[in-house]
Amino acid sequence: MTPEGRLAASIDMLHEVAEAPRRPADAIAADFFRARRYIGGSDRRAVSDLAWGVLRQRLRLEWWLRELGARPTPRLLALAHIMLIERMRATEAARRFDGGRFGPGPLDVGEAGVAEALDGRPLIGKAMPEGVRLNLPDWALPGLAARFGDALPAEAAAMEKPAPLDLRVNRLRGERAAAIAALRAEGFAPEPTQFSPDGLRLPHRAAITATAAYREGLVEVQDEGSQLIAALVGARPGMRVADYCAGAAGKTLAMAASMANQGRITACDVSAPRLEGAVKRLRRAGVHNAETHLLAPGDRWAKRRAGTFDRVLVDAPCTGSGTWRRNPDARFRTNAQDLA
Repeated sequence: MTPEGRLAASIDMLHEVAEAPRRPADAIAADFFRARRYIGGSDRRAVSDLAWGVLRQRLRLEWWLRELGARPTPRLLALAHIMLIERMRATEAARRFDGGRFGPGPLDVGEAGVAEALDGRPLIGKAMPEGVRLNLPDWALPGLAARFGDALPAEAAAMEKPAPLDLRVNRLRGERAAAIAALRAEGFAPEPTQFSPDGLRLPHRAAITATAAYREGLVEVQDEGSQLIAALVGARPGMRVADYCAGAAGKTLAMAASMANQGRITACDVSAPRLEGAVKRLRRAGVHNAETHLLAPGDRWAKRRAGTFDRVLVDAPCTGSGTWRRNPDARFRTNAQDLA
């Protein structure tokens, strides 16, 4: 793909993210590339990097556009990114919007004016409010300020760095050495994680879901911290285990592997779509000792089973701020009402 084609694809992806504000951007990106299998690996990475760069700096980019009296459209957000972050000058940025067969359409008069006004500006403006300057949503700022105090600017800066990608090797399908070999054969360079005995780490986002290792259930995407939580449960073959806030069942999968498919594990959640996704993951991973249960208001399921489980894991819903490095869009999918 040409640079113009990559820019156009990134804008298309940002449109899809904007149209589904409550859906995780990584799920949208997976569907986006699945529908465009002609996009190769290096192009896919470039398209993702630009789109994720916009999402990571969305607060600041939107502030600048609104300061200039412009509505933050996906096109203008991409334009602001290549100018304020990639430090492209206005004339060069305008050439990227060339109107060619695969590139984005030419800048209109208003968009060209925005480009001229952004030329040479810094990403972080002196007049920015504190939340925008720190790249933190207003709803989260009071709690984070109370938690970190004077260290908040350093913590916020650390949160802006792109996260590595952690994987968990599914021992129901193979050992860590086999997963490393399989991923290296497909052009990846995984390294063992520091603490999790089943973890692998890639230095940046990657199209893991397109690999044979992922499709065959040998690896799952899971942060090392989550892997350690599952390990601390101490689930063993023959036990009865309840994962009470299972979501898409990432920890259920990890515990099922530690149980060697023996015993019984029940993945519970209040969200039917999450549990539907869990069923697909369990099937791909070769898990046979797990079932799902949809919790409803007034549900007496837990009361009727009191004292019957060897282990119960409650990884309760939270703000998810610990995932903002990996999922910068999560800053905008959560609000004060969700936290309450």
